[in-house]
Amino acid sequence: MRRCPRPHRALVCLQVRVTRRTWDYLSTTSITHWVLCCIVNQAFPTNWVWWLTILLATLIVSVAAEFVIYQLRDKRDIETGR
Repeated sequence: MRRCPRPHRALVCLQVRVTRRTWDYLSTTSITHWVLCCIVNQAFPTNWVWWLTILLATLIVSVAAEFVIYQLRDKRDIETGR
């Protein structure tokens, strides 16, 4: 089994065990980030640049996480015990 190549990808590799769960994990993380931003700033974010950045970052990280999980977990050889 290969390990995660970089420390910053370790959280995704450890938390998300299956490729199809990456979108759920990252959308939950983005929603949590949005709630914390609202609490800290005590205001709803109305700047379109902020929303565009959050949406693009979530999309890019989701695609990268799916690729990493696929490469490191889903492509493993299946041991048959022979």
